[in-house]
Amino acid sequence: MRKSYSTDLSIPQSKFFHSKQPSVAAIAGFGSGKTFTLWMKLWHWMCHYPGVMHGYFAPTHGLIRDILFPLVTAFCEEGNIPHTIKQSSGIIYIHGLGSVICRSMTYPERIVGFEIGNAAIDEIDIMPRDKAWDAWRKIKARCRVTLIDKAGNPVVNQMALASTPEGYKMAYEAFVKDPLEGSQLIQMSTYSNEHNLRPGYIQELHANYPEELVKAYIMGEFTNLVAGTVYNTFSREFNGCRNVKLGKREHLYVGMDFNVRNMAAIVHVKRPPFVAARKELLQIDDTPSMIKVLKETFPNHPLTIFPDASGGRNDSRSASNSDLKMLSQAGFRIKVNKKNPFVRDRVNSMNMAFEGSRGYKYVVDLDGCPTYVETLEQQAYDKNGQPEKDKDQDHPNDAGGYFINMDYGITKPSTKVKRTTGT
Repeated sequence: MRKSYSTDLSIPQSKFFHSKQPSVAAIAGFGSGKTFTLWMKLWHWMCHYPGVMHGYFAPTHGLIRDILFPLVTAFCEEGNIPHTIKQSSGIIYIHGLGSVICRSMTYPERIVGFEIGNAAIDEIDIMPRDKAWDAWRKIKARCRVTLIDKAGNPVVNQMALASTPEGYKMAYEAFVKDPLEGSQLIQMSTYSNEHNLRPGYIQELHANYPEELVKAYIMGEFTNLVAGTVYNTFSREFNGCRNVKLGKREHLYVGMDFNVRNMAAIVHVKRPPFVAARKELLQIDDTPSMIKVLKETFPNHPLTIFPDASGGRNDSRSASNSDLKMLSQAGFRIKVNKKNPFVRDRVNSMNMAFEGSRGYKYVVDLDGCPTYVETLEQQAYDKNGQPEKDKDQDHPNDAGGYFINMDYGITKPSTKVKRTTGT
């Protein structure tokens, strides 16, 4: 009986196969061998923990019946491995080793009544986000059989997930946005498994999918699939930076968006040929609160504010002062237009800045501005061709955009400048 197929795996498949992290995810393109590698994990577990039942979970019974069962049958027949697949009960028996219970995640509340060692989870991002999280938690509760290695030491139960990325859903949240403790993310592109695909398969995918879908379905990257992204030239790899240090009394440039109980500010530094977003200040209640936060966070730095022009209206919390007057009276330099730029001009200015095609490049500190990075990646256009506003992704992006458009815009609009003393 052949007990290891690990030498047949591609490099990313092998990394996934050998991972011992409590939660490991293979985020992969079409044809990259996701389900096969999950089966390799299950085979590995059965070989190392004989007699223990493990679990395989897919969004529907149809996927289990049409994909996993034929794969297991071919694998076992090739290796002359005695096995039984009971489709009625959803259990695969590998004679002399162990078994795999197969369950649909269609109804997470039905994932009850059994105990397993480890879990293999397939295509979870096909499911709605909330249902996927519910299924993950239900499955994790089933992983409670004690596992012992050959040296007699206990082994942590593992949750192994393989999925095509379907936007910023459960897999993104669990392995990128707020990674689970002890988690590992491995990306598997279709190219990594090209030697097992029929000739022309990848070229056909390229011909039939637009750029955003190519990123997801061929490269295995998280990307916005709802509509075209607004800031389509931004990427973590090209525009990300870390740990931007502030110089003593260095001048800071603050883009600011006014919203009742949800103000946003993005604080920048200029480091030619770069301009860097260094810090995000989000979900601030009102202008007085924003002033307090700015003074406390940057007590020894002169600040120039590039605000939302609507802040000039007398509609702040104090009826006698506009937001701009309050900022000016607080000692900040204000640089503002009489009205906000056209949305298309602000977006174009941002995209050209991220592209770095005009002699400077806009970068974002990944540690100091985590939400800003996400909103830049995720904000899409609505059905009317305007940037979406119903997910609160517009506030950080608008704030950053007011500064970029003013100082680095495609055209230089006329401005009024208020200068006051103080920091």
